[in-house]
Amino acid sequence: MRVDELYKRIKLLVISLYSDIVVSVESRSDRLRIYFVDNSFLDVWFSRCVHGKYAFHWERRYVDGTVYRWDNTPHRKYRYLETYPHHFHKGSRDNVKPFKPGSSWEETVVKIFSFIREVFREYGSSCKSA
Repeated sequence: MRVDELYKRIKLLVISLYSDIVVSVESRSDRLRIYFVDNSFLDVWFSRCVHGKYAFHWERRYVDGTVYRWDNTPHRKYRYLETYPHHFHKGSRDNVKPFKPGSSWEETVVKIFSFIREVFREYGSSCKSA
């Protein structure tokens, strides 16, 4: 599937399932940017050159100092993870956890957005303590 078509499918999925936390979705030339109710955003990126290379980057540094990123960049220092090269930067660049993507990109998006929605539920829409 072409990257542009994948972005369209993810955009429709996010708008239909996550309207409680998503304010808007912007299609950019190289990614999707999804804006949340707390003014944070998630960039969804798929490589146009390397099939299967991805990153989902939830930028929250200006909200509460955290950043979350799901990606498959093969950082050598994380080879010990059972899901390598897939991994999850949980709250900071150096707090790296295993991450197993779903069997489809849509399933992976649901997995990631389940985490994001849980953060919103746990800490409220401002997410000051995430």
